Amino acid sequence: MSEPFLSEIRMVGFNFAPRGWAFCDGQILPINQNQSLYSLLGTTYGGDGRVSFGLPDMRGRMPVHNGSEVRQGSMFGQVYAPQLITTIKSIAVARDIVSNTSTANVMQGVNDRVAPYLGISFTIALTGLFPSRN
Repeated sequence: MSEPFLSEIRMVGFNFAPRGWAFCDGQILPINQNQSLYSLLGTTYGGDGRVSFGLPDMRGRMPVHNGSEVRQGSMFGQVYAPQLITTIKSIAVARDIVSNTSTANVMQGVNDRVAPYLGISFTIALTGLFPSRN
């Protein structure tokens, strides 16, 4: 495999970040030990810009192309989306079958309405070729 560009993001199917790479998990890194990487990312993904900067946090997220609607580094959407479910009927069963009708509002997660997914790790190159602009 050829040498990656510094800050290149790759998906991997294993559970560790290879040498020279880190998980895209939002960790904060010191600028003085990663000056080239900081010059590319800045504080787009966190950090104070004086002594630290952040890596992207891809946990529970999917990547989208940045453009007029989406700014680089912005996060939107929810990992867990609650929905209001109205319970129409609850039945109490006793010796003689007795029905009790009532209405109750319950917050319940919408886990059955998400797109199919597969767990993959996102990693970012901490070392590599500094990308040149065209």
